[in-house]
Amino acid sequence: MIQFNHLSFQYKKDQPILANISCALEEGKITGLIGLNGAGKTTLIKLLCGLLIPADEQMIQYPNDVSRKEFQKSIGLVLSEKQLYSDMTAEENLVFFLKLQKQPILHDQIAKALELVGLNGIEHQLVGAFSSGMKQKLNIARMLVAQKDWIILDEPTARLDPVSKQEVNQMILTLCTKEHKTVLLSTHQMNDVESICQNILFLHNHHLAFDGSYSDLKSKFSDKVYEVIAEDSQIDHLCKFCDEQNLKWYSVKEGLFTKLVCFSNDINLINVLGHLTIQRRPIHLEDLFFFYTLRTPQ
Repeated sequence: MIQFNHLSFQYKKDQPILANISCALEEGKITGLIGLNGAGKTTLIKLLCGLLIPADEQMIQYPNDVSRKEFQKSIGLVLSEKQLYSDMTAEENLVFFLKLQKQPILHDQIAKALELVGLNGIEHQLVGAFSSGMKQKLNIARMLVAQKDWIILDEPTARLDPVSKQEVNQMILTLCTKEHKTVLLSTHQMNDVESICQNILFLHNHHLAFDGSYSDLKSKFSDKVYEVIAEDSQIDHLCKFCDEQNLKWYSVKEGLFTKLVCFSNDINLINVLGHLTIQRRPIHLEDLFFFYTLRTPQ
């Protein structure tokens, strides 16, 4: 387990990037790291990897009290497909990265990793001809052959089509469930976090807004939400009503109209909203993300 103890960091004086972050990353789990751009996600990753050093190194406690430099050897960092070499084959990429890390070249292990991510049979093709999804799979294979225990993935499904996205998510699940890796997944894809992450770290305003499971986060709200899309004047009236009833809500523009989402299990709310088109549906992580980022003080 990695423990962050009142972790703070700033690049310039009086401009905090992370402020008093205390949480833990549990081994053998997939943790989703979410937050707006500028919330501090990338800085947290760099601190974890040792690319940045906090003022007090005791703010980060590594597993079994190993040193930062020793722990760095167990981390695999996947930032983007640009980490791969287009003029090399899939197999040559894996061999090259093993040589860079001065690790033994075990061709059976390379073949197993390529098979696990579904790239066996095309290992001799140039990576430049690969799709974005295939490249991300190769990045995962890179972590497998390097035998990294802690995998950090930054937006691994960005720009992928729905099929490739699903395949990469399954690969990430395999890393955890079958290969017993610990995964930190930084993403803006709320559906990905919902479907594969056991824990969530939610950074907002440079602070930790939430640390726990998706179920724990949902328990702070209702099981259902009411969703209304209408003109601004109608939405303004409904927002005032929600405030009067002490209901949690958020609103966001959708084209020419505005969407209001109200967190409530009260079926009688339909009587108030019934003259508009209304949908009562289960709560989603995206709803909670919008609530925290749009409704909490800046």
